[in-house]
Amino acid sequence: GKTEEAIVMYTKAIEADPANHIYYSNRSAAYLKNGNAAEALSDADKCMELAPPEFKKGYSRKGAALQGLKKYDESIAVLEEGIAKFPDDADKLKDELEKVKLAKESGSDIAQAARNSKASMMASMSRQKKAASSENMSSFVAQAKVSLQLQIFALSAQLELIEALAEMTDEQKMQMLFQLVDVDQDGKVDARELAEAIKKRNSDLSFADSVEAAITMVAAFDEDHDARLEFSEFSTFITTFAETMEVSFHEMSEFLILQNLFEEGNTMEEDVAGIVAEEVINEAVLEQEDVYDVMTDPRMIALFALFDKDGTGDIDFREAAVGLFQLTDEMEDAAKSAVTVLLMMTEVDDRTLGYEQFVQLIMSIVSASGMKFEEAADDMTLAMLQEKKISEEDLLNLMVGEAIYTEAKEMIVEATEAALVVDALQLGRLHKLFELWDSDNNGQISFEELINGMRKFQGSLDIDESIQRTALVMIGFDEDDSQTLDKVEFAKAMVQYAKGAEVPLDELVDFMCVVSVMEENSPQEKAFFHAIAGQATEDIKMIEKEMESLGLE
Repeated sequence: GKTEEAIVMYTKAIEADPANHIYYSNRSAAYLKNGNAAEALSDADKCMELAPPEFKKGYSRKGAALQGLKKYDESIAVLEEGIAKFPDDADKLKDELEKVKLAKESGSDIAQAARNSKASMMASMSRQKKAASSENMSSFVAQAKVSLQLQIFALSAQLELIEALAEMTDEQKMQMLFQLVDVDQDGKVDARELAEAIKKRNSDLSFADSVEAAITMVAAFDEDHDARLEFSEFSTFITTFAETMEVSFHEMSEFLILQNLFEEGNTMEEDVAGIVAEEVINEAVLEQEDVYDVMTDPRMIALFALFDKDGTGDIDFREAAVGLFQLTDEMEDAAKSAVTVLLMMTEVDDRTLGYEQFVQLIMSIVSASGMKFEEAADDMTLAMLQEKKISEEDLLNLMVGEAIYTEAKEMIVEATEAALVVDALQLGRLHKLFELWDSDNNGQISFEELINGMRKFQGSLDIDESIQRTALVMIGFDEDDSQTLDKVEFAKAMVQYAKGAEVPLDELVDFMCVVSVMEENSPQEKAFFHAIAGQATEDIKMIEKEMESLGLE
């Protein structure tokens, strides 16, 4: 193969120039790749003998050859010597040192005890399932016996593990934990592997939630942006996690190791789902890393400060609208965007943009332009610094937008307090329909207004049935017994009506709005509804009182 060809080539080169240390270095790597660690070590020694003092690769070659011979302590000593000699240029040597230490721990008795314990437990559970499905007593006894033997073996291995843990250093415990989480043993922990470890620690967590948490954690500690945690990155993550729990790694290390070994993780179906979605999960990690990078970008921080005119650390409606106007030159569109952003991206009791939500806003603007933040950042900053003059028309659009925002905000607060689950855009549609039906503009929908509105799209029903249905709506959603519906009560009624009709709320309300504008009830129907409205309202009032007396709602 190519490795053998390389060995032959470097051998000829050495025969031609036996004092060239590079040839020995390269042949050492080829020997090791070919599985001949002894020859690799011999060439590494010769390389270090011939090489000038500044040639640090010799330490790497010798360390790798010693690791291949499973002489881990000697390999560690060589690599540490190289790190000490080249302290300012030793990143590669440090990475190799961590790998040797991991390999040493992986081959230790305690690591073998951990593997034995885990394998025995899994085999025991398999035997228990077979015993439960046994067709006769002799088969049950045989399976149960094997299961008990495996359990005894697992308990013995666990006891050995617990005793050995007490003698391990914190570094050894960290290495063992890393190996346990690194399921595929590729020397790196990805989000899929970390998700299972998280689920073992939080058994109530769903598979999707554990993956989401893992994506966030890997993205936060992945310094080299490869969507995986190397040992040093994993160590930083675990140490930080321990600090957030207000304990040291030393205090919680044994608990984490035992939990990872013995708690149940993913089901077989979840494992398969994780493997299938691995590429998507890793892409999500990289996307999250991009967000973190942008959040710490000084230009994004400066943009936030330019939006935050009053320096309070958050952005209110007016600041958002004016800032967006500076970027777009269109106050009407800027005000509309500010309404949508503040209603949909912020909490009900706040309605201001914090830094994280501001970053989301800017990133959505940048994404819509087909650019990356680093490409658009300077232009956005320049636009903010120019302080465009706000005309009277712009000011009017700003005031109109602020009025709409304030009213929608109040509606959402009321709806939230009443446990109405609709989003901001749906509430806007419901508000528009309410205005169309509230013919006297008093902020309440009376029975007459409700029947006139509902009748327009109930033309196929008898008038009596329309009246009955309308009365039921009024009784069912008139929570304050006023015989009218306010905005929140009306919104609740429409949400329920859409569910009953099995129609999406958006489609139903849009249809009602169009019908309300385009069609009119006949003069005869209007007159009839007006005539019966008073009596119908009294009947509704009487029914509500009777329901109240019976303790019904």
